[in-house]
Amino acid sequence: MSQVVRKVVEEVLGRSPDARAAPAGGEPPRPNYQRQRALARMAELSSERPQPAGASAPAQARIRELGSELKRQRLTAVPRPEASSGPASSEPAPPPARAARPVAGGSRVVWRLGGDDGVWWLDAPHPDAVPESVRAVVAAEPTVVVAIARPRPRHVLETAEALAELEGARVLSAGSGRLLLGVTHGDVRALGAWARQTGSRLERAALDRRRVPRILGNPPPWAQALLGIPAVEAVGWIEGVAELDAVVLADLALGASGGLGTRVTVQAGHLVVTGSRPDVAAMLEELERQRVRLRIPSGGDR
Repeated sequence: MSQVVRKVVEEVLGRSPDARAAPAGGEPPRPNYQRQRALARMAELSSERPQPAGASAPAQARIRELGSELKRQRLTAVPRPEASSGPASSEPAPPPARAARPVAGGSRVVWRLGGDDGVWWLDAPHPDAVPESVRAVVAAEPTVVVAIARPRPRHVLETAEALAELEGARVLSAGSGRLLLGVTHGDVRALGAWARQTGSRLERAALDRRRVPRILGNPPPWAQALLGIPAVEAVGWIEGVAELDAVVLADLALGASGGLGTRVTVQAGHLVVTGSRPDVAAMLEELERQRVRLRIPSGGDR
């Protein structure tokens, strides 16, 4: 019986068990899974008990069933690519190429601070989309625009310190009385990260109710214009002081210190001190001492 089954299998597969030659190059032949399954079925059939000669119909029926099944498998099998006749390469095959993902671009809001204040990313916008009021700070390349309609000294300080950390940045200023800066950089990724960090920094400064004296060394030209000061080594201020309270504080501090080589000016809501960094620090300390002594509230005490 096993010989009959083997013959049927070989006829269905279209070749004898020994007819498969080894491929060129000495490589071992690939396993023939169809033949292995057929041989397994043959072993199953041959292991059956011998039956009388007149009772062989069920076995013949199973042989025909096996032949039909092998034919279907042969017709539906996906052909495999033949092995290359050249020498086998020890290097692994490269992974399939992936389609390039487009880089996200376009103008967008980076950080909104309320009203007309915030940080924007302008990716070379269409000229017709840019009004004259901001055209001076928009470059023909990705530009981060920082805008504060009514800037206070803390906005100037935070923006200037943030710019000092972005080495190689190019700053465009409108000089319009508001904080309006365009910032470009050769590294677009670094510029994008800086935009987010600056927005977060300005938001924290706006929410901070403390009005401790602050000093900015070597203020850039745009900061000088916003603060109404000349080119100096350092500028410091106390925010949130009523105008006439600021007059009292400035008068007492200047009389007690002899001026210290500094200049003290009263601006809307704050006192501004300019001069050398050590002298500015000493004057701010005297102003704060007088404020506490007279119980004059500052922005954080209101």
